[in-house]
Amino acid sequence: MSHLLRGMRWNMLIKPLGQKVSVTNSFVAVMMGYFANMALPRMGEVTRCVVLNRTDKIPVDKLIGTVITERLIDFVSLMLLVLLNLILEFNLLKDLFSRAYINLKEKALGTGGIFSAQNSIYLVIIIIAVGIIAYFTHKKFKNAGFYARIIEVLKGFLTGMKSVLKMKNKGIFLIYTFAIWLMYYLQVYICFFALDFTTNLGPLAALTVLVIGSFGFVAPVQGGIGAYHIAVITALALYGVTAAGGGQAFAIVAHTFQMLVIIIAGGLSFLYLTIAFRKPKNEVAAE
Repeated sequence: MSHLLRGMRWNMLIKPLGQKVSVTNSFVAVMMGYFANMALPRMGEVTRCVVLNRTDKIPVDKLIGTVITERLIDFVSLMLLVLLNLILEFNLLKDLFSRAYINLKEKALGTGGIFSAQNSIYLVIIIIAVGIIAYFTHKKFKNAGFYARIIEVLKGFLTGMKSVLKMKNKGIFLIYTFAIWLMYYLQVYICFFALDFTTNLGPLAALTVLVIGSFGFVAPVQGGIGAYHIAVITALALYGVTAAGGGQAFAIVAHTFQMLVIIIAGGLSFLYLTIAFRKPKNEVAAE
């Protein structure tokens, strides 16, 4: 249901571009994107745009703009869930998030960190250098064909990203977003009842597993493999379910069934694309 809703929500971002996409095509594109992510992290974002370009002839650059917008909205949604989780489970989570914050701060601001005093100076120098290079490149190549094409693509990205501002029925868009995350939550909560050692965990535990587990999927690895398991095991340990006592088994079960849905639905989507959009023999011969 979450994948179907994601396709329907994506359609709302595409419509302001002057395009109308069927729910079937957007769903197929979304599933092909998830399928591609299992091969190469973040490849799915481009893949689903390419699929919809093939089925509905919508420019890929504009579609990528809508996907970037969608991901930003998902990031904001996740941050709101993190905040809600902290409020509801503050005593349980304060030490975990405090350690994560200190670790992140040390990596960012400490010696050798990306925002340390020394690196900040280098960063400013790099930004200035890039600005100067960009200025002279624009001045020299502004009339060149390939440069015009790059500018056109960038404008396409911006057009796609601005589609959310032109979108009608923003309330429906928010409902879809809420429903997508509700499905993610229920996916975790219902799975608790599948295993004896998690069956007594409550709704708040499911929220914690969803929030921390989501960061495992954000990690740049194929399908969140490994990162998701570690995140879920860490979350369950807060509720007394150790890795050996069932945390590892739950992580494997929850992740495996998510991947099975993607493999099956993604495979069927690929079959649908192959059959429904196969070029006639005479057209192939002409090419």
